[in-house]
Amino acid sequence: MSFDRLPPLAAMRAFDALCRLKDFSIAAHDLNVTEAAIHHQLRVLERFVGKRLVDRGGPGSSKTTFDLTPAGKQAAVWVTTGFHQLRKGIDAARLDGQPIVIGVPVSFGFCWLSPRLRALQEAFPSQQFELKAYYGGDPEGRLPDCDVRVVYGVGRAIDEDIALLMRLEAFPVCSTELIGGGTNLSYNDIKTIDLLRDRTPDMERSLPDWRPWFGRHGQNPDQFRYGAVASNTFLNIEAARRGQGIAMAFGVLVADDLAQGVLTRISDSVYDVHCSYWIAVARSAPAQAHAVAHWFLSQAAAH
Repeated sequence: MSFDRLPPLAAMRAFDALCRLKDFSIAAHDLNVTEAAIHHQLRVLERFVGKRLVDRGGPGSSKTTFDLTPAGKQAAVWVTTGFHQLRKGIDAARLDGQPIVIGVPVSFGFCWLSPRLRALQEAFPSQQFELKAYYGGDPEGRLPDCDVRVVYGVGRAIDEDIALLMRLEAFPVCSTELIGGGTNLSYNDIKTIDLLRDRTPDMERSLPDWRPWFGRHGQNPDQFRYGAVASNTFLNIEAARRGQGIAMAFGVLVADDLAQGVLTRISDSVYDVHCSYWIAVARSAPAQAHAVAHWFLSQAAAH
């Protein structure tokens, strides 16, 4: 008898799917086999072990869910860990030298990600990255060819695992030099400065707008000076940095500039935004992509 003999791979694979998904029917769908095949492979594994691994319920039970027996729980630790390591190894071999593709909205890429690129590379020193900047929120569709992407929207995605990255609020900011370091400008002061406007494609309806902001504060929007309309949030923020006017900006995109004193917040009032930034990982992405998504989440939490 060989002491290193292993049970059939198909039986262990079926048991791994059962342990991960906790349901015979879902496990069968995951492996693209029939539910009867899952039951058969489980019986093969139980005969090999010599013990029941799954409590299937009483005779005639039609439940597809189940509980693991004590022996099953012990086996599950080793089998699921082994398959997880196998997947990681195959991913590493298949994707060796291939970059993880990260998709970000243009303004998020310029204002938030680019200052953190060194930190990203230091966190994953052997991993190559390819960055793709795109316009629009695209909250319900997957950006092609991206492993990880930042989504502006309401948290819906197709063929992706998605998690909240940052909640958003907006407020007016301008160059510190433009106003001599002052804060909480009066409305008469604001009337003397151009107001920068944003009409980013596919995001227009959810973006903060000057007219409703003034209306909420009992001001006549027509009494103020409006500058050029930009098709990109980053253009407005950059113009504000250079003293060209006041921008209504997402706080997360100007946080670094505020901390460094480049920009100044000129009002305590905020504009609530109904959309947020989300981090999404394609279900077909390599395992390392999930670690990259967790890096984004940790960076967002720290700031």
